[in-house]
Amino acid sequence: MLSFSTPKSDNLRFFLSFQTSTMQPFTVMEVKMKANELTTEIKDFNLTYLMLAQQMVIADKDMAIFRLGISKDIADILEVLTPGQILKLANSNMMLCRIRFDDNLVFGMLANYTKDKLMVQSHTAILLAGQPVEEIS
Repeated sequence: MLSFSTPKSDNLRFFLSFQTSTMQPFTVMEVKMKANELTTEIKDFNLTYLMLAQQMVIADKDMAIFRLGISKDIADILEVLTPGQILKLANSNMMLCRIRFDDNLVFGMLANYTKDKLMVQSHTAILLAGQPVEEIS
């Protein structure tokens, strides 16, 4: 089983526990409580992500577009969001960002780096730069 280093990620253990063969049965109330806690964690994460993304766009839009993997249109929207709008967007039970590593090679390079971490990061940045940014559909 994977172990996470932050106490806030204990909610993720709930989902990982389904993969074990020695699982203790949960009551309906426990499952509902865990789901509510997970939703709260997602909302907190969304708020943190949006605030960081906006800060990055304001500081250096081109760098933010590259690092966040977003389009210029999304960057323009993030730049002008008010705190109230950010709170409203963050209050979703869906993650507002996603892992960009659809490619096993990129994910493997980042997860299993060896001694030369700087070289792996450079190669990964080159591979990610070749991927198209996300667009609003």
